[in-house]
Amino acid sequence: MIFSRFLSRILFCLMAFALLSAPARAEIGEPIEFIRVEGTQRVEDETVMAYMLVREGLKDAADLVDQSV
Repeated sequence: MIFSRFLSRILFCLMAFALLSAPARAEIGEPIEFIRVEGTQRVEDETVMAYMLVREGLKDAADLVDQSV
């Protein structure tokens, strides 16, 4: 019984640590190194880049990529 209680506390601590560390791990990201525009037929690449919210050097810009598309 003591071992069971000890094991359940250890399991609880491990689960709490895993849940709390997940957002911190998601924030760590590599900066955007290069942006390439492909497939435009009537619009210049510079025009597309001017309307994009994402810029080179930004980190964790997934929401900005969604807004730019």
